[in-house]
Amino acid sequence: RYRHKTNKILRTVMAQNLKRKLSGVRLAELQGVFNSVDKNRNGVLSMNELETVFNLMGITDNKTIKAIIGRWDMVGTGKFSFQDFVKIMEQGDLDSPETKDVKDKEFIRNAFSAFDTNKDGFITRDELKVVLEQMGHVTESEVTALLQEADSNKDNKIDIEEFVQVMSKRS
Repeated sequence: RYRHKTNKILRTVMAQNLKRKLSGVRLAELQGVFNSVDKNRNGVLSMNELETVFNLMGITDNKTIKAIIGRWDMVGTGKFSFQDFVKIMEQGDLDSPETKDVKDKEFIRNAFSAFDTNKDGFITRDELKVVLEQMGHVTESEVTALLQEADSNKDNKIDIEEFVQVMSKRS
């Protein structure tokens, strides 16, 4: 039960598995990502907010990001609604010269960095809770379950190896 919830929350936070068919679950995942990146809660993503998503996905080349954004910002407003965001994320051909494996590894490293807010190489319970709260309501028991799921060496924090292991699990 917790394993399913762990994977669902992590996928939501990091917008994994971009090529999956749109379903209610997928739309909910994208909505969670959209909401977590829409810092000013105005219902649209600015170019900077959209760049944050691409960076988490491992797409960090500014030229590539600008090309992707330019392809979708036909009007030139630099603003993207949730519907625009879904179209961009589901396009599946987000230009990047890297192979899927390399992109997946970079994505996981970037995702780890997003959780490791103090950059000490570990995700503490507090860091996990703060990031999950940014995307919406999370209970204490959910945070505890997620930490227990990922913390295989039982040191009350998640290192990069543990994070990779959890991210590699399939629900």
